[in-house]
Amino acid sequence: GNDENLYKMVRSELIKNSKIEIVASDEERAALAELRKKSAELNYDKKLQCKLGEEISANSRLVISTQQRGSKDALVLELFSAEKGCLAASGTATMRGNPEQEVAEAVYNLLKNLLGDVKMPGEDVKQVKVQKLAAPKSNFHDTVACEYARGEAKDFAWKAYLKDYPDGKCAAEAKEELEKSACRKAEEKNSVDGWRAYLRDYPNGKCAAKAHNEFDNAACRNAEKKNTIDDWKTYLKVFPNGTCAAEAQAAIQKLETEKSVKANEKVTYHPHKAAGISLLVTGAVVAAAGVATFHIFSDKEYDKYKKFDAQKAVSQGWSESKFIDEANKHRKRSNLFRILEITSGAAGGALIVTGVVLTAIKKDKPDDGRVSLSNFSVAPANDGFYAALGFEF
Repeated sequence: GNDENLYKMVRSELIKNSKIEIVASDEERAALAELRKKSAELNYDKKLQCKLGEEISANSRLVISTQQRGSKDALVLELFSAEKGCLAASGTATMRGNPEQEVAEAVYNLLKNLLGDVKMPGEDVKQVKVQKLAAPKSNFHDTVACEYARGEAKDFAWKAYLKDYPDGKCAAEAKEELEKSACRKAEEKNSVDGWRAYLRDYPNGKCAAKAHNEFDNAACRNAEKKNTIDDWKTYLKVFPNGTCAAEAQAAIQKLETEKSVKANEKVTYHPHKAAGISLLVTGAVVAAAGVATFHIFSDKEYDKYKKFDAQKAVSQGWSESKFIDEANKHRKRSNLFRILEITSGAAGGALIVTGVVLTAIKKDKPDDGRVSLSNFSVAPANDGFYAALGFEF
């Protein structure tokens, strides 16, 4: 495509890492010279033309593209042979939003495949001539991979090196660099989970002591927050010589002393508090409702008694004795309601006094003692109110 930045990054990575010289046979040199001559005649970018006398890849073309690989995009580098028209090697990297790292991975994979499986044109006909091959092939590959990982100085490069050369010349260096990186990540994250992840991979690493110290501090903070005997004992079980060991022992001793003192103290309670409050409420209702209601009825009957008209009674044919009897009925009813008024007030007052007494009663609390009001009801009647109380012991 037209992604100039991506092109420049790939070119820069190749220049930084590619130190490979592959020289073809005499017959192929002539073909390459002709190809270089043609390339000079075309409108190629001068920066990309090969310098005269260099036996480099004028016979190859590197194609940079992004392709769909499954559900993800991938950066793909493909090296084609101009003479053969075939793919010499390729390298890919999954695109995750970090172009520099993706380019580095793709170039690394391209060089790895090129070093391991490259076949020059005409290799199946005549033996390829290779210059400056001072070590066996496997050692050469190991050296190149190590130099690449050093140049990148990234986790992915060291991991890729160890995957291909677990016992290589730079294996110890790779492991050390990966451990340093893991320690830095844990320090940046600065959490129990981060240090736990470090210890999982490097239980005896150089930062293991620091990781254990962070666990110690976290456990201490947790115990301080909860401040219970069990939590402090759990801390001491895991960190018997931890930074908070002395604090834990002092806290346990203090909490156990407080627990002992509390256990020896007499605990008192009001066993009839619920019943007393219920009686207070009932007494207030009975007194207020009874007095108010019966007082009204008493006044009405007394008014009827005083307004009883004798002349009207005579005009209706009533005798004197009947008139007196009817008048006295209203007077008696008035007196009855007055008595009920007084009785309601007295009953309500008695309930209130009883409720106060029950509420004030205090006893030592038994282990399983419990008194509570189970039910309560009030019903009106012709001669007053009926109250029903139920208690549970």
